[in-house]
Amino acid sequence: LLSQKDQEILTLKNQINQIYNSETYRFIARPIWRVLNVIKHLKSKPKTTKQKRILIIKPFYIEVKDTEKALEYFRKSDPNAIIYMVANLPEKDYKKLFNNQNIDEKIFYSPSYNKLKGFTYLELLFKLKKTKFDEVVILVGDPFYGRYRKAKLLAMLSGTKKINLYFVHTANIQAMSSFTSFRIMWQAIYSSILLFLILVWFSIFVVIPLKLKKIFRK
Repeated sequence: LLSQKDQEILTLKNQINQIYNSETYRFIARPIWRVLNVIKHLKSKPKTTKQKRILIIKPFYIEVKDTEKALEYFRKSDPNAIIYMVANLPEKDYKKLFNNQNIDEKIFYSPSYNKLKGFTYLELLFKLKKTKFDEVVILVGDPFYGRYRKAKLLAMLSGTKKINLYFVHTANIQAMSSFTSFRIMWQAIYSSILLFLILVWFSIFVVIPLKLKKIFRK
């Protein structure tokens, strides 16, 4: 004969089996439990820290020694960042910066190695858009030098919202204002329209008359 304690255990097991075999548990409770279990595992996954991508644009007139100091500054500021650099360099500067360990991805152009012209500009632009940088930094020499238009335009067309100007002589960072961005974009649009009008004028008043003269001579 079973003792009273064994009978209670057996009764409890039967009740548990009835619960597990019930339609309420099989079609409602168990699916909900599985969903909650999946959510728990998803939340418990370790979060991977995203590496910051920084694009540094070196205009032609910025010296290599100032560029190297700037690279050291950004590497110390964020040791885990992936630093890209775009630069159009003479041969001597090309060799110096190519061996710089603070640059992870070098996008260098030079008249002697890889000329930046024609469709190369479009290839560069597509590459920058595809990379999706977190920050773009333009190296600036003289604070009162108002150019760097190509560098600023390239920074804007990269699609990055955060654009900073880094003054190499003072090691000072300044965000490029929205007014400057608008002005650079307007200048680019104005230049394109002006070039288009010049081509139209040249076609109407030079090319077409020459073509007509050849036709009438025949």
